[in-house]
Amino acid sequence: METQIEFFEYITGKYYDNHSSDVVMGAHVFFYYFTYSKNKSSYDGELIYKTNGEVIDVSFLNMGEAVEEQMVERIYHSSLSVSDEGVLRPWMFKHFKQSTGESGWWGLCYDRFDISLFDWAKKLSSNELSDPNKVNLKIGFRRLCDYWCSTIRQLIDVISHIHAQGIFHGSLGTTMSYVFVGDTLKIINIEGGHIEDLIEANIVAFQIRDFKQFRLMLQLLFQSILGPLTTWPEVTRFLGCFNTKLE
Repeated sequence: METQIEFFEYITGKYYDNHSSDVVMGAHVFFYYFTYSKNKSSYDGELIYKTNGEVIDVSFLNMGEAVEEQMVERIYHSSLSVSDEGVLRPWMFKHFKQSTGESGWWGLCYDRFDISLFDWAKKLSSNELSDPNKVNLKIGFRRLCDYWCSTIRQLIDVISHIHAQGIFHGSLGTTMSYVFVGDTLKIINIEGGHIEDLIEANIVAFQIRDFKQFRLMLQLLFQSILGPLTTWPEVTRFLGCFNTKLE
């Protein structure tokens, strides 16, 4: 903390000592706070901009030690460019370090979310939570419950919105790319990049791959809740529609 305060005082001093009519100077300085735990992949915290003192509730997502800075920066900029009601807004990315004896890790700071889909499924499998609204997949013997019908429809629209902005996601097959904000499932960690960087023949292929990865995530998620889906042919046919329509 002392280092951060000294840095802010240095920047403030440089600003007020600037009496030149030609030099334009400024800084976007903020403080952040969260409690780290090795057993978690995300941490609730606060982001405070010094300019107005507004406290923003945020979550810090641990991207791990191995990920490269270039990848984290690309995820940040791609996610920021399409953030809306279905894509969570990122605020910053940074390399965090708890002590001099640790190598540290890259993290992304997002608007506050409740839990990642990865951690939700993990807690569900270990009986650490009960969430009947989402866990009771079936209505009767066949139909998918209203919550997942609505959520899947919304996420398909969100993925289409990402593509319409000239971006592809590239990692929708992992539950780490989704977070719950209340009961709404939102998308994070857009790592694919810009469609304009692809040759024309590959654009549709990458968009199709996003939808197929989304279908794979749903299949694995439902299996983790229900076990093998062979006893529920209706959902197998529903997930198969992704392949049929996309091909």
